[in-house]
Amino acid sequence: MIWWLTSAGLLAAAVGLVDGIVMALDKKRAPCPDGKYFPEGTTDLTCYAHPQAGIGMAVASMSIVLGTVVMLASIIARSKLARGTNPGAEVPPDQAL
Repeated sequence: MIWWLTSAGLLAAAVGLVDGIVMALDKKRAPCPDGKYFPEGTTDLTCYAHPQAGIGMAVASMSIVLGTVVMLASIIARSKLARGTNPGAEVPPDQAL
């Protein structure tokens, strides 16, 4: 069961990471400010803005944190279940994680 929950958590983190990156890289056409400098030889004189860049980076960062927390929680849960109900019992070498 822990593997299913870990997989679901990592899937949610991956979806959030992809969504955050897409949001951060999305660009919209914007009016160029007065005095905008274009290098010599430029053929494309359009300006772009990234209105969701900050939110996208935040979503991507939080998704990385979520994935880390899910993995740590999974490792802790598996080690606790491997020990059983007796907290002082040692885990046999063949069952060690």
